[in-house]
Amino acid sequence: MPSGEASYRTLFEHAAMGVAVVDLDERILEVNPYLCELLGYPRARLLEKSLAEVTHADDLARDRAQVRRVLAGELPCYFMDKRYVRADGQSVWAHLTVSPVREGDGQPAFFIAFIQDITARKLAEAALRESEARYRTLFETASDGIVYADPASGQFVEANSRFADMLGYERDEIPGLGVTRIHPPKSLPWVLEQFNEMATGRLRVAMDVPVLRRDGSVFHADITAQSLTLSGRTLLTGFFRDVSRRRQEAERIRRLNRQLEARVRERTRELSRARDLAHQANRAKSAFLSRVSHELRTPLNAILGFAQLLETGLDGAANAEHRSNAEEILRAGSHLLHLIDDLLAFSSVQAGGVSLEKTAFPLAPLLRECADEMHQAASGRGVSVESCETDFRHEVYVLGDRERLKEVLRQLLSNAVKASQAGGRVCLGLEEAGDSVRVRVSDAGRGVDPAVRDRLFRAFESTDAGIHGAGGLGIGLALVRALMALMDGEAGVDAVPGGGSSFWIRIPRAQRPETPSAAADGMPAAGPVVWHVRDRCARGPLIGRVLARRTDLHVHALPVEEFDQAFREHGWPDLVVLELACRGSEPEEVLNLLRDGTQAEEVPVILIVSEQDAAGEVPRYHQAGFAGVVHMPVDVARLLRQVDDLLGR
Repeated sequence: MPSGEASYRTLFEHAAMGVAVVDLDERILEVNPYLCELLGYPRARLLEKSLAEVTHADDLARDRAQVRRVLAGELPCYFMDKRYVRADGQSVWAHLTVSPVREGDGQPAFFIAFIQDITARKLAEAALRESEARYRTLFETASDGIVYADPASGQFVEANSRFADMLGYERDEIPGLGVTRIHPPKSLPWVLEQFNEMATGRLRVAMDVPVLRRDGSVFHADITAQSLTLSGRTLLTGFFRDVSRRRQEAERIRRLNRQLEARVRERTRELSRARDLAHQANRAKSAFLSRVSHELRTPLNAILGFAQLLETGLDGAANAEHRSNAEEILRAGSHLLHLIDDLLAFSSVQAGGVSLEKTAFPLAPLLRECADEMHQAASGRGVSVESCETDFRHEVYVLGDRERLKEVLRQLLSNAVKASQAGGRVCLGLEEAGDSVRVRVSDAGRGVDPAVRDRLFRAFESTDAGIHGAGGLGIGLALVRALMALMDGEAGVDAVPGGGSSFWIRIPRAQRPETPSAAADGMPAAGPVVWHVRDRCARGPLIGRVLARRTDLHVHALPVEEFDQAFREHGWPDLVVLELACRGSEPEEVLNLLRDGTQAEEVPVILIVSEQDAAGEVPRYHQAGFAGVVHMPVDVARLLRQVDDLLGR
């Protein structure tokens, strides 16, 4: 290197940039420490390199072209950004300033190069270009329309192609538009209010904003706003998303909802009409059954009553055949009556027309009563009805309707008797289980087929009749379950080991009520007077002939309207048998009428009504003051037993 002053050497060695001396053949003659560090070479190694060896191949031609221009006198020096190749193969960017050093004759002797590291700047510029490219790509390809607006004036500065297409303008026309030009006039006050809220940052999103196209059509958009500073200028960026399809879908859903609501209303009307027709049909059915019941029961009551009279009044061998005929009439009539009763009871339960009189009453007397009543039918088949592992003297109270529970027990006992062979026995048992009581009716018949057990309590399937080998309507066990459900109980069946079946019912247990005991007054010792009082609907001499069986009684028949006069003329009788056959009669009112203004409060009254009127009402009749209640068709033995009991015989 040519000699120079000491100050030049100091500057050369300590310069804050790379400095190199290169001859005209591109050989490196001298370098400073900064350049050595920049390129990663020791000084000795770097001095062995040529300019071409440390210059990036893509920049070498451009660098040499600039050197040629300087040598040709076209440039006094040159500047350029170029890449150098480090010793580790990495590239570094540098800003190069090259000046020739000339001899005395003015010819260039060598070049001195000043090399400033600009790698960080170049990386930043590359990142910025990449970011701008990405942004521009997003801006141009976004599915939403994007527009820049001046927040003060509302004028548009720039927009992407999608925004221009949405409004039907060319892209270069957008800067001539503003907020007031792209919204319907009637919506403009509200839109400007939304724009000002966005410009101040108080609002980010405006929903369902009407937007006016160039052709005058309108679409709706959701607009999201964001402030952005570009080149020191604050702009409001608006992202427009067309929601026309969403609105169409929402309108379609609203239309479908209206159609659905209309269908529901129409269907509701149809169901209401069907319900009304069903109720009407049910009422007609109930009225029909009531009429049929009345028309069937009236002659049937007479048939059964007179058949009982025939049976009990025929003595001697000559009348044996007639007695047998009377017994057959009784059996057939009783069977027909049970069928009618079951059908009417089940129809009432299904129609919700059954009213219950829930009271607390002792269960054991009812069980004894049912067993006694079933004894005659059972003995005729050679079957005994017994209590099994149960002390019926034990007072267990239950909560329910006594007459309805009696119907249930009769049904189960009747089924069990039918299922039993001659010589068999039916067991009636009582079990206490916490807050409920379970009554079992067991037989030793052929049992229950497991295949039909689930269908036992279904109506009209005749499963119960098939099991017991007797005909029927198939509603007996269905009625049992329905009545038990009304009394908050249940019914079921268990198989008995070794054959047979065990039907059971469960009913809620009750506390023993505090009721005063009633002591009957003494009755005349002989020649009791009995009045048979009848309403206008009571026909036939049945009750009178039944009472006539007690030959020591003085029986007087009279209509209910003449009771008051008869009392004034003859005094009160020892017993009144009140027969009410008119449908809808109110026994309590008749009883009050009989006793009003008289001294007959102490006279016991036996009430005779239809079974339909007696159903569920017996406790109420007793509470009203009736000493006994008998329902049609009259059980002659039971009526006479009540007469005897009340007369103290």
